[in-house]
Amino acid sequence: GLAALRRVQRFKLLSFVFSTAVPMLTTLVVLAALALIEGVEKVTPERFFVVISIVNPCIRSGMDMLPRCLAMLSEASVALTRMQRLVDAALAEPRGGLELVTPGAPPLEGDTMVRLQSASFAWPGAGEEAFRLRELSLSIRRGSLICILGEVGSGKSALAAALLGEMPRVGGEGAAAFASFDAVKPFGAAFCGQQPWIRSLTVRENVLLAALADGVHRSVDEGSYQRAVAAAQ
Repeated sequence: GLAALRRVQRFKLLSFVFSTAVPMLTTLVVLAALALIEGVEKVTPERFFVVISIVNPCIRSGMDMLPRCLAMLSEASVALTRMQRLVDAALAEPRGGLELVTPGAPPLEGDTMVRLQSASFAWPGAGEEAFRLRELSLSIRRGSLICILGEVGSGKSALAAALLGEMPRVGGEGAAAFASFDAVKPFGAAFCGQQPWIRSLTVRENVLLAALADGVHRSVDEGSYQRAVAAAQ
């Protein structure tokens, strides 16, 4: 935040003043010590410049790095503080999604892991005209392999979010014997989501990404391109 930026700038200012003043003060201290030990008459111009040529580069090389080190230390402290807040944050609770029960407990029967009965789901704050899953009824048994097929935007990812408790249930009944947010219980759910990766290019260039790799325009089968676009709609 703004307070953290102020601390960073304050560190930079102090380190700049410190790095500028320390070499001069160190040189004066060394010359004063030489005068006290050997006498003022021994501090000749020749010895004066020898002391400066030895002390000044040694001190300044280290002091030049001090502002950067202090700035990086301050920025690292801010970053670690933010990360620590995230690590210490409590796990998100289900937002009114499915009822989480142990396997075999009502309303689940036998080896049923998921059961929906006329269940509807909608994102928080979405109006009546917004997209939602309506009147879903399904039953998934333990060990079964389920494939959800549909057009782009038909709600496949939304259904996965609903089963995970991310999409609140607004109607009907729904229960699951997984997606538990309690680490003590011996059941849970693993989810590997797919996020679209789109470059700052045209739609055609994104579809033909491999053909246009490395800036080299390779030959494109226009028929294959048209079929890919049609299949994605």
